[in-house]
Amino acid sequence: MTEVPPSDQNSEVGVLASCVIDPNIVGKCMDRDFSCDTFYFPKHKLIFRAIESLWNEGGKIDEITLFQKLVESGVSEEVGGMHGINEITGAIDTTTNFDSWANSIEGHWARRKIVKLCQNGLDAIRAQELSVESVIETMDNNLINISKDRFKAEYFHDSTGATNEAVRSIEKRGSQSGKLGVPSGIIEIDYKLKGFKPSELTLVAARPSVG
Repeated sequence: MTEVPPSDQNSEVGVLASCVIDPNIVGKCMDRDFSCDTFYFPKHKLIFRAIESLWNEGGKIDEITLFQKLVESGVSEEVGGMHGINEITGAIDTTTNFDSWANSIEGHWARRKIVKLCQNGLDAIRAQELSVESVIETMDNNLINISKDRFKAEYFHDSTGATNEAVRSIEKRGSQSGKLGVPSGIIEIDYKLKGFKPSELTLVAARPSVG
């Protein structure tokens, strides 16, 4: 009996369906560095590759355009045609659980890479092609890279909302007259901030090497 590598078919279906139901989800997949290799099942690899292609082209993503892209690539029959696509998109009613599905896929992808890494290490040791030290160093470096990829999404934050809010706050203060808080003594800063206010933390910063 052949052992199936770490995978989660239901989560893969959930992510693919989410991408078609809400194309904005594709952007979240890109933020996580998803690729066709993130998926285990061949059919799902082909579908995500087509979704990624449509996203990069800036085209509309739905069942019809996805099917057309698969036809262009000559792999529509391999995914079951339009019936296969409808089967996937009809598997969920909402994208609410996308993060859970995506986390599951990422976890299994990391496990598959670790399994492959260990197998390669064992093969190298059995063949005595490399020294033990070289094998350990190679495995160590690859494990570090897998760890970085695994947790990269935890350190990604979209600062657009906070930036826009800060700009609106500064513009609002600039339109007001008079000093509403404690002056700093620096005319340009007081003009922008209208003085320092109680219970507010004001940070004044600049890019490196600009004085």
